Amino acid sequence: IFLGLFCLLKGSLYRYIGLILLAASMYVYTSYTMVVPLIILLFVLTFRKKMSFQKLKPIISSLTFFIILIIPLTYITFVNEDLRFRAASVLISQDQNLTKQLEISQNRTLTFLDYVFNKYLAQLNPTYLFGNGLDFTNQGLIGMGPLLFWQFPLFILGIIFIIKKFFFNQRVILLGLIAIPMIPASLTFEPFSPHRVMPSFIAISIISGLGLYFL
Repeated sequence: IFLGLFCLLKGSLYRYIGLILLAASMYVYTSYTMVVPLIILLFVLTFRKKMSFQKLKPIISSLTFFIILIIPLTYITFVNEDLRFRAASVLISQDQNLTKQLEISQNRTLTFLDYVFNKYLAQLNPTYLFGNGLDFTNQGLIGMGPLLFWQFPLFILGIIFIIKKFFFNQRVILLGLIAIPMIPASLTFEPFSPHRVMPSFIAISIISGLGLYFL
């Protein structure tokens, strides 16, 4: 994903290499089928001012190329029963707490959206990320988070650094790479899903590195 985005930033023929890498990541892990298109959309919206009508032809050719790359994946997703069963078995609809809340709710839609939103915020909980998030997994690493505790102050410094020194587009991309991969995790029944949000951890580590540089 990150190498693919780097190639997109390089432009020219590199963008086709980038699209191949981004499409390949969608074949590797199911949650990335949602994450990658959203990241590409963020990328397009962020740099839309640089995409003039004169450059419309390469944009259309790139989009067509990407669609061709993911056609087999789309076919597999709709045809493969095992894949559909796996997806259904981890969805938030299997969450018993949500089911109980919906049973007594007067507005099921609002209750569902509120539950998903709070689930999303839980994925960003610093206590889980830097403290004890792995307690919720079967890794057996009790009292540890997927990120190291000493990264947290560096991450805060990194946020300050990118606000002071980075252009708006750069901030949006970096923070978007944290926020977007958290979306699939918020749609599953598990309270915390670190294995689904690996790109977020990489983005957080990049910002932590910038914090160390700032320090």
